Amino acid sequence: PLAADPGGATGTPQWGVGFGGAASDIARGVAFGPDGTIYVAGDFEDAATFGSLGERTSAGKSDAFVAAIGADGKPAWVKTLGGPNEESGDAIAVGADGTIAVGGLFSDTMKVDAIEARSNGSDDLYVAAYAPDGAAKWLWTTGGKASDTTLALAATADGGFVAGGAFFGTVPFGTGELTAIAREEAFLVKLDSGGNVAWARSFGGDLDDRIVKVAVDPQGSIVALALFQGKASFGGEQLESAGGFDLAVVKFDAEGHHLWSHRLGGAFDEVAGGIAVDVAGNVAISGAFDDKLVDGDQTFTSNGESDILVARFTPDGARSWIRTWGGRREDVGQGAAADAAGNIIATGWFQQKVDFGGPYKLESNDLNKDVVVVKLDAAGQVVWVQTLGDHDHDQGRAVAVDAAGDVAVAGIFRFHMKLPTPIESVHAPAERAPKADAFVVRLAR
Repeated sequence: PLAADPGGATGTPQWGVGFGGAASDIARGVAFGPDGTIYVAGDFEDAATFGSLGERTSAGKSDAFVAAIGADGKPAWVKTLGGPNEESGDAIAVGADGTIAVGGLFSDTMKVDAIEARSNGSDDLYVAAYAPDGAAKWLWTTGGKASDTTLALAATADGGFVAGGAFFGTVPFGTGELTAIAREEAFLVKLDSGGNVAWARSFGGDLDDRIVKVAVDPQGSIVALALFQGKASFGGEQLESAGGFDLAVVKFDAEGHHLWSHRLGGAFDEVAGGIAVDVAGNVAISGAFDDKLVDGDQTFTSNGESDILVARFTPDGARSWIRTWGGRREDVGQGAAADAAGNIIATGWFQQKVDFGGPYKLESNDLNKDVVVVKLDAAGQVVWVQTLGDHDHDQGRAVAVDAAGDVAVAGIFRFHMKLPTPIESVHAPAERAPKADAFVVRLAR
């Protein structure tokens, strides 16, 4: 059952940390460890400074990174994953024993501490695991001749991880192979605590399909947020998009077998932001849509270029509610998290003016993009809204919540971010707008 909410939540920022250098740097995933440590994954180009840990230099075009930040905001360690070409850190998850898994793509060769892997094609997918002290435990990679990537990770109760993403052609998974039906195909794979493939499933149809986010509920079932074009099946009934990429919310059992699918979409592309599941099994997603969003008998119309959406579904896939917000410009929902009381926290960004109701009539700095973090109760009512940013484009890309309900949000910023102790962009050229740096901010519940 859901815990009672003690009330009094404010979302007040507590501290922030920035990472980066003169080139582009981004935080793509964030997670809490069991001891309150915050872990962040992303990627950086050239050289990047990680606070008191000093500078790291990429081995090639871009390297992935995973960093640990103490509950007090002090960086504890950082590890880079890289080789001569491009690597990304797209997803992160932390198990109950403190093992950290990060996933993404790499090309050519990649080193994770002393472990080295070589790609089979242009880009291969990977999952790397680290101990709480930052020591590498294992590295799992696979791929075919084309581009394949891990986009989503979630921890399982047995010490393993579930990974989701996309692949082309035929790709080996453990002792077997998965083959795409047409073009880009979605996959789901279970890795045990040693990084071995327990099972793998592929899903798709006549066009491009990918699993973007995953989460695991207390019963061990897996929920996924996917994007698909045309006609596609995720193990159950065939879904058909209304145009471009539509959203699919899918639930699988612990072995990856389909339980239910729920489609949302319109004539234009939707954005798959985040997915979370609470202790009672309710599923929440975040994302964005342009023009019309249709879900069964409900239709929502955006106010501008794109609007933020947050939706909640029951454990059996029935829609509980959908909330949307937006203005005339680009407003996007990204990460999603759920706390012990069933509250939902979503992040993303907004541009110019957006009304979240009540006192939360927002206007971004200099009409650029600002980070937004919104907390909703189980009924979909706004509890609080916080904005982060300054006079250039800033984006929230991922969010996590700890057992006490405190929040960590990660993303990108430029110049500096207004906080109790402001964070500054690293090596920002004075004569022009700097490229993005990565940030992590901790908020009170």
